Amino acid sequence: MNALHLASKEGHAEVVRELIERGAKPNTATKKGNTALHIASLAGQFEVVKLLLDAGAEVNIQAQVGL
Repeated sequence: MNALHLASKEGHAEVVRELIERGAKPNTATKKGNTALHIASLAGQFEVVKLLLDAGAEVNIQAQVGL
C-alpha cells in the first residue's frame, strides 16, 4: 500500500490531489491488486473517487478478489 492508497482510504482529498499533481499513478495496485479507486470506493470516499476518475483512474481493473 502506498501513500495514495492510504490517503484514498482515509478520504484525504487534498492529499490525494497533491499526490496526483506530484506524479502519483492512480492505477498502481497493491499486492492484492487493489487500486486507489477500489480502496476509496470500498471506504465510501466519494469525493476521492471523483478525483481519481478525473485523474484517469481505470474503472475496469480487477483486483484479485474480483472488485
